[in-house]
Amino acid sequence: MRAFITLTLLVTLGVVINVTQARVNITLDQMNCLYPPILEAWHERDARISSYLPHMNAALTAASIDTLPRIRMFLAFAGSLTGRFIQWTEANTSMCRHYDGGCAFRGRGAFRLQDKFNYEAASQALGQDFVSNPDLVATMPWAIKTATWVWNRNNLNRFADTEQLGSALRIVTGGLNDLRNVKENYARAQTCICEGCTLPPRVNRCLATTGRNWSTMTLFARFSLNAGRFEELNPGLSASNIPPDTVIRVCENDICGQNTCPRP
Repeated sequence: MRAFITLTLLVTLGVVINVTQARVNITLDQMNCLYPPILEAWHERDARISSYLPHMNAALTAASIDTLPRIRMFLAFAGSLTGRFIQWTEANTSMCRHYDGGCAFRGRGAFRLQDKFNYEAASQALGQDFVSNPDLVATMPWAIKTATWVWNRNNLNRFADTEQLGSALRIVTGGLNDLRNVKENYARAQTCICEGCTLPPRVNRCLATTGRNWSTMTLFARFSLNAGRFEELNPGLSASNIPPDTVIRVCENDICGQNTCPRP
């Protein structure tokens, strides 16, 4: 009888590297380090990203996007093209006239699959009818699976392994318009998606540090916060006499109600 030995290396990143099959395990903390929320509360961001992660980890594993450079480049591209994993369908319809099949086949998914002929090819490859139901590409798991299909169809691992972001981006989007944003995302990914590193703490956007000569008008302009609400959130402080260089609370539990959360 033949014995099979499998060697497994567990790294802090959350990626399990296995000689038989590499299993990707990107974590919520890593995603929030890479793409922290801007105009939403942490609890909202956590719920959204948590719903995507199982699909993303499974798809990246199946596509052999399983080394640090490959994962970083995939996340840098997808984050740029989807507005930090928020917009799964292209909002700008001004380009629809240029697409094969028109607006029905505009960009969707993590890599903005577009043109009817690409929807047809993806349908055949993935066993789903994206032509009859193009919106399916903007849903999980297909938003990620169509992106990994584009990745493997064009053998983008060869560019990821040598960090050729521009060459890969030109294949995915047909140009370099997003290159600056992709490079910024990739640089953050080197901090957030890494082995043995300590992730930076979350920024509590309900806290702010006052500057010189802050007034009630300043509070209202920056945070849509009136004097009464300020004093309710900050017992012992007066809106008419706000001390400089003081940490104040401008919302409760990072949930800002009808107002957008303040930027970090």
